[in-house]
Amino acid sequence: MSVAGSGHWPTGAPQAVHFTVRAIEAYRPDLSVDHPLVVRCAAALHRAAQMSRPVRLQLRGLTLTPSGIMACGYPVDTAADDFAARLGVELGADA
Repeated sequence: MSVAGSGHWPTGAPQAVHFTVRAIEAYRPDLSVDHPLVVRCAAALHRAAQMSRPVRLQLRGLTLTPSGIMACGYPVDTAADDFAARLGVELGADA
């Protein structure tokens, strides 16, 4: 946080990392785990993951943005695109 700045959204866990696959809406700290949108999105993510093969990325370099520091991930095959497409289908109207 000292490098990224106070406006960066932390993942919430020390030493954690995440990959954004699809942005549903802007971050809202007031959402609980039982909020209907959270429940629907978590279920869609679970279904998409069950139907997808592992995603392999080659990480090269860093990108500094106004909201944080990101690693640059490059897909080594079509699994990432396939997963993103499947997630869109599973999200339905929430996509």
